[in-house]
Amino acid sequence: MSNKKRRIGILDVNGVHDTKCYIVWDSMLQRCYSENENKRIRNHTYDDCKVCDEWLTYSNFEKWFNKNYKEGQQLDKDILFEGNKLYSPETCCFVPSDINTMMITRQTKKSCLPTGVSEVKSGKYQVVVKDRVKSKKIGTFDDVFEAFEAYRRHKKQRLKEISYDHYKKGEINQKIYEAILRHEFNEEIILPTKVEEIKRPENADILQMKNGEIINRFATMSEAGRYLGNTKCGDKISLCCRGLKKSYKGYEWKFEEPSS
Repeated sequence: MSNKKRRIGILDVNGVHDTKCYIVWDSMLQRCYSENENKRIRNHTYDDCKVCDEWLTYSNFEKWFNKNYKEGQQLDKDILFEGNKLYSPETCCFVPSDINTMMITRQTKKSCLPTGVSEVKSGKYQVVVKDRVKSKKIGTFDDVFEAFEAYRRHKKQRLKEISYDHYKKGEINQKIYEAILRHEFNEEIILPTKVEEIKRPENADILQMKNGEIINRFATMSEAGRYLGNTKCGDKISLCCRGLKKSYKGYEWKFEEPSS
């Protein structure tokens, strides 16, 4: 029997409530295991996600679903344990759709920009949030990290307000409500290229500057990072050199202009 026929049979026999259960279960499996890229949700949230052995059997998931599902709510794997990669009875919960929408972090592989941040023609970074059904512009920033921090602050405050409203109505329990309040929405900003791959003028030094004056010169990003106490600082220095970040640690950073 094909997958399509098998699914139709389950929907016909078990009725409306179980139809919803099966759709949720099947969607969960698709996120984790589908080999068809067009069916997978293309964001880093679902990279390396798995379903526990218990839930690979539909009847087990159905029991949990019937005990926890409330009409119109959506399955979430990240609220109880931020950054969680496992779908299981211990790590998942159902929440109202507006909470689930606001919990999403969706840094796309195409843009390499963090959630809520887009680049505008001026070369700056704009922050737009979706509040329930409307989009709201928060501001425009010179720095991609500054822009994301503004997005993160706004998101935490709005979720606090929305989740309290649902908690008062009994639509989420205290465990879920407190987990939402603890959520930090930390998101790794994935650079478009590795530091070693960044093109710069041949033999050009990396310049550390203050108010337009050169303070130091470095041969490599790692060397500049070590000067600041951490070689990983080179990633953020590279953003400054490439014009994606205005300053770092109170300094401007630039590639030396090639001599004519």
